[in-house]
Amino acid sequence: MSSETAPSPDGALRLAHAFANFGPAYFKWVQSQFAACGVSFARMRLLAVLHKLGPQIMSSLSDELGVTARNVTALVDALAGDGLVRRVPHATDRRATVVELTEAGARHGCMMADGSHLEMIAALFRDLTEEEQGQMLSIVTKLQGLLARRGFTNGPGGRPRPKARARDDWLYGAGLRMRSSIAVVAPRARVRTTVSFVAVA
Repeated sequence: MSSETAPSPDGALRLAHAFANFGPAYFKWVQSQFAACGVSFARMRLLAVLHKLGPQIMSSLSDELGVTARNVTALVDALAGDGLVRRVPHATDRRATVVELTEAGARHGCMMADGSHLEMIAALFRDLTEEEQGQMLSIVTKLQGLLARRGFTNGPGGRPRPKARARDDWLYGAGLRMRSSIAVVAPRARVRTTVSFVAVA
């Protein structure tokens, strides 16, 4: 009697596994490229918002970055500690605090505003051929569309995410890092997924 073998996972499951492994490694790569600046990518995004829009209250920063108020508070605390932003009283609302750039913070904000930050992480994709770059761009664009149809976008300009899911935004642009593992369980090739989300200050 031949021994029973577990069925191979289909292509969609293999892709899910590959993306779960790629995501955290990619975000480590992004963080490493910003290490020389002394500012994480998540913090740099907040600086860019202030550079583009000027001083903002905390709730506005939360909306612009697409993250929770708690994450914004952690980011602002860290940036203020580094002398890149400062909190000032609101002119008319005593309950609100305004966050503004310092001179040092403005220099970092310029990096995001002029797009030079992308040059820091583009080297990974330059190792692909032009054909591979085109294929990947086409696929990623399609995946973004599929996510948008399900109500998940990155940033305030797109279709709103369900409120219950707001804290689960793991894209590096939102300042969160995903920890995940996917295991295929024999004999029915079931998928067990464990995911946790960690704020990157």
